[in-house]
Amino acid sequence: MRNRLKKFFTARVWLTLLVCICFFFIGLTFFTDALTKPLQKITSSVIIPMQKGVNGIGLWLTEKSDLLVSVEKLQSENSDLRQEIEDLKAENLQIQKENVELNTLRELYKLDKTYSNYKKVGASVIGRSSDNWYSTFTIDKGSKDGIEVDMNVVAGNGLVGIVTTVSDNFSIVRAIIDDSSNVSSMLLNTSDICTVSGDLQLVDEGYIKLQHLDGDVKINDGDMIVTSNISEKYLEGILIGYAKDITLDSNNLTQSGYIVPAVDFKHINTVLVILDKKTATKSLARFVLRRFIISFVSIIILYVLQCTVFKGALLVAGVAPNLMLMFTCIVGFMRGRKSGMITGFAGGMLIDIMSGGMIGFTPLLYLLAGYYNGMFYKEYTKEQMLLPISLVAMCDFSYGLIYYFVTYLMRNRLNLGYYISTVIMPETIYTVVVTIFAYIFVYYINRKLDSIDKKRKAKNVKRTAG
Repeated sequence: MRNRLKKFFTARVWLTLLVCICFFFIGLTFFTDALTKPLQKITSSVIIPMQKGVNGIGLWLTEKSDLLVSVEKLQSENSDLRQEIEDLKAENLQIQKENVELNTLRELYKLDKTYSNYKKVGASVIGRSSDNWYSTFTIDKGSKDGIEVDMNVVAGNGLVGIVTTVSDNFSIVRAIIDDSSNVSSMLLNTSDICTVSGDLQLVDEGYIKLQHLDGDVKINDGDMIVTSNISEKYLEGILIGYAKDITLDSNNLTQSGYIVPAVDFKHINTVLVILDKKTATKSLARFVLRRFIISFVSIIILYVLQCTVFKGALLVAGVAPNLMLMFTCIVGFMRGRKSGMITGFAGGMLIDIMSGGMIGFTPLLYLLAGYYNGMFYKEYTKEQMLLPISLVAMCDFSYGLIYYFVTYLMRNRLNLGYYISTVIMPETIYTVVVTIFAYIFVYYINRKLDSIDKKRKAKNVKRTAG
């Protein structure tokens, strides 16, 4: 039976049947809606709720989909903004870097103009000393760039140090703050000599040492300290720094204190290496030779005059003036302790050698006189002659007493009053009289030498410091 039905309801039969049903409904609904509305009502009651549910799900999915799209969009926009911010940060960092480089170049340009008469090469700092004291550092220029040992290095506003080691492509610079560094220096306004010494313990305080300045030199905070003309390796006139808290030492002979360096040693990135090396200049050689010849000739002339003319035609009351001691005192008074001592020693040695007796006693007394008079250095003037004359009188009288005690008292010649009245006092008076005339002459010679020296130093400082 089942097989029969199966065979009956073939595909064609189903096709025909369904087609007929379709035509039936077409014809029925064409003429009347009596069947449509009930079917619609029934269908709607089932479909609409389902439709609403499905539609709600669709709306939820749509909302979520839109939200996802918005989130992705926001994330994309946020990513773009972050990238833009990073780009701006990088751009700002580059601008800052360029500003630093620009400021550095400006400083180097200014420094280059300051020492325009020297050949220079710029270099970058590529390494520093491992002890964190910044006492030495490495630059990226070497012998291939013309760098040599003992070349001066500058940065910022002044002196950094000196090249100590050179390779093909790099060099090592020792800073003036290093403990082993000692720089011969001078006051820019007076040319008085001092020493600048490195002291790493003072680096954090921002100072370096100033030492060995004559006690009678006037110096104020802020006075400029530059490299001196007598420095062996450092070119003259390069700014080192500014004086601070200079005080008289316990020996009452020298002054010491601190210098605020012109260079920030903790932030050196670029430097200038001066390719010119320190050499003895012809002007300095001529000046030194001129002063030596004048001093030497003066000592010879004074000795000859004292042994001839003043022991002959100009002998007064049986005594001659002590010309050599007088000259020693005047030189010390006008040129300072060092010059006074050297002059006294040379003159005393000449006297002892020519006398044929004990050598050393006279130069000892003379150099002490030169040193003592040098303590009043820079107090002299052409018009104010009372002080130097008084010093000469005191030194000559003291010399006579000491000479008496050493040479005559030891021989049991105890008549001190006789020697004072017949030798010591007359010699002192005679020496003072001669000093009145000699002082003016020596004063003009010294003024001339000072003028030459100042012109030479001013020329060198101008050549180096702009």
